[in-house]
Amino acid sequence: MDDIEKLYRARKTILEMIKDRGYIISKELMIEDKDDFKKLFYSKNLDLRVDQEGKTPVYIKWMLNFKIKPNMIKETIDTIREEHFSNNSSSKIILITKAKPNTNISKIFKDKEFRGTELFWLNTVIFNITHHILVPKHTKMNDEEVKKLLSDLFIQNKFHLPLMLKSDPITRYLDLSSGDVCRITRYSPTSGQYFSYRVVK
Repeated sequence: MDDIEKLYRARKTILEMIKDRGYIISKELMIEDKDDFKKLFYSKNLDLRVDQEGKTPVYIKWMLNFKIKPNMIKETIDTIREEHFSNNSSSKIILITKAKPNTNISKIFKDKEFRGTELFWLNTVIFNITHHILVPKHTKMNDEEVKKLLSDLFIQNKFHLPLMLKSDPITRYLDLSSGDVCRITRYSPTSGQYFSYRVVK
């Protein structure tokens, strides 16, 4: 698979991810035609911003350098905030790197200064994990749904539910935070549709 094909698939996955987080993605942004995508690639115009009323604006940045360093990440985030969000702390920035992030780079995202930023390695978003036959549907529950669930299960604390790690690929895909509860929908030949629930640790 060449670089253009990887980027084409990864861009599609990232936009599907944004859509699954509750944003409306226009057909123009999806770009199904590969020739149109190639034009975008060669014009170095892959970065994009998604705005929706009532939602945190999202900026998606493709870092296609063969090597990346922590200071490059920091400078990129600072530039995006300054140029696109006027340093608005409520903005969301998603970085996709061609080079595999090392431990030093991953540590940056634990700093409060870079809250609201996410990092994905290109190779991990070539395929949409939620489309895999073995991955059941995960849905983030709202506060009222969680309250009713706890009442139905006679549970006082949601952290008594089975846990889901913040590092879980689905947690990252849906941008879930500690304390968020997920409804997992599965299907069985004998039982039909059934649900299970997990809380993010």
